[in-house]
Amino acid sequence: MADKPTNGSVPEAQLLREIVDRITAHVNVKHIILFGSYATGKVHEDSDIDLVVVLDEPGFAQDY
Repeated sequence: MADKPTNGSVPEAQLLREIVDRITAHVNVKHIILFGSYATGKVHEDSDIDLVVVLDEPGFAQDY
Protein backbone atom coordinates (compact mmCIF):
# COMPACT_ATOMS: atom_id res chain seq x y z
CA MET A 1 0.00 0.00 0.00
CA ALA A 2 2.42 2.66 -1.13
CA ASP A 3 -0.34 5.25 -1.44
CA LYS A 4 -1.29 5.16 2.26
CA PRO A 5 -1.59 8.77 3.47
CA THR A 6 0.69 10.01 6.19
CA ASN A 7 -0.51 11.60 9.39
CA GLY A 8 -1.98 15.03 8.77
CA SER A 9 -2.50 14.66 5.03
CA VAL A 10 -5.61 15.97 3.28
CA PRO A 11 -6.79 12.50 2.13
CA GLU A 12 -6.50 11.24 5.71
CA ALA A 13 -8.50 14.17 7.07
CA GLN A 14 -11.19 13.61 4.42
CA LEU A 15 -11.35 9.90 5.22
CA LEU A 16 -11.67 10.55 8.95
CA ARG A 17 -14.40 13.13 8.32
CA GLU A 18 -16.32 10.60 6.22
CA ILE A 19 -15.99 7.92 8.90
CA VAL A 20 -17.17 10.31 11.62
CA ASP A 21 -20.08 11.47 9.46
CA ARG A 22 -21.18 7.88 8.81
CA ILE A 23 -21.01 6.97 12.50
CA THR A 24 -22.86 10.07 13.69
CA ALA A 25 -25.58 9.56 11.07
CA HIS A 26 -26.65 6.35 12.81
CA VAL A 27 -26.12 6.83 16.55
CA ASN A 28 -25.91 9.64 19.11
CA VAL A 29 -22.21 10.11 19.73
CA LYS A 30 -20.76 11.76 22.81
CA HIS A 31 -17.07 11.42 21.82
CA ILE A 32 -14.97 9.92 19.08
CA ILE A 33 -11.35 9.38 20.06
CA LEU A 34 -8.57 8.68 17.56
CA PHE A 35 -5.72 6.57 18.91
CA GLY A 36 -2.94 4.36 17.62
CA SER A 37 -0.51 5.10 14.82
CA TYR A 38 -2.64 7.77 13.13
CA ALA A 39 -2.98 9.68 16.40
CA THR A 40 0.74 9.51 17.15
CA GLY A 41 1.89 10.22 13.60
CA LYS A 42 3.59 6.85 13.23
CA VAL A 43 1.58 5.62 10.25
CA HIS A 44 3.07 2.74 8.28
CA GLU A 45 2.01 0.51 5.42
CA ASP A 46 -0.11 -1.80 7.62
CA SER A 47 -1.70 0.94 9.75
CA ASP A 48 -5.41 1.03 10.28
CA ILE A 49 -7.53 3.78 11.82
CA ASP A 50 -8.27 3.16 15.50
CA LEU A 51 -11.30 4.90 16.99
CA VAL A 52 -13.12 4.72 20.29
CA VAL A 53 -16.76 5.73 19.92
CA VAL A 54 -18.51 6.79 23.14
CA LEU A 55 -22.25 6.80 22.65
CA ASP A 56 -24.71 9.16 24.26
CA GLU A 57 -27.54 6.65 24.33
CA PRO A 58 -28.87 5.40 27.66
CA GLY A 59 -29.47 1.68 27.70
CA PHE A 60 -27.45 1.00 24.55
CA ALA A 61 -25.12 -1.46 26.30
CA GLN A 62 -28.10 -3.30 27.77
CA ASP A 63 -29.70 -3.65 24.34
CA TYR A 64 -26.57 -5.19 22.87
